Amino acid sequence: MLIFIIVALMLSAAAIGAVIKIVSEVPEIDVNILDNLKQSIEFYDKDGNPIANWHSGENRKIVSIKQIPKHLQYAYVSIEDERFFKHHGIDVKEFLEQC
Repeated sequence: MLIFIIVALMLSAAAIGAVIKIVSEVPEIDVNILDNLKQSIEFYDKDGNPIANWHSGENRKIVSIKQIPKHLQYAYVSIEDERFFKHHGIDVKEFLEQC
C-alpha cells in the first residue's frame, strides 16, 4: 500500500510539473489584435436599409456566441474535439496519450 501511495505521489508530481512547463511556455495573448481584425463595412441609406457592403479581402463581422446557430457551434466543436462535451475542456485521456 505504501508503494502505491509513493508511486501515485510521484506520478502526480510529474503531471503537475508537465502542466507547469506547458503553461509557462504559452505565449501571452495580445488583446489589441482582437480589436484590429479586418471587418466588413456596411453602408445604409437614410432609412436604415443596407445599400452596400465593403471589405478589403476578408468579409468578416464579429458577432456574439448567441448569434451563432447551435448546430454551427456543435459542428465547429466536433471538428476540433468530438469528445468536448464529455470532458468539458480537460481531456485527461488525450493528455496522457500525448505525453
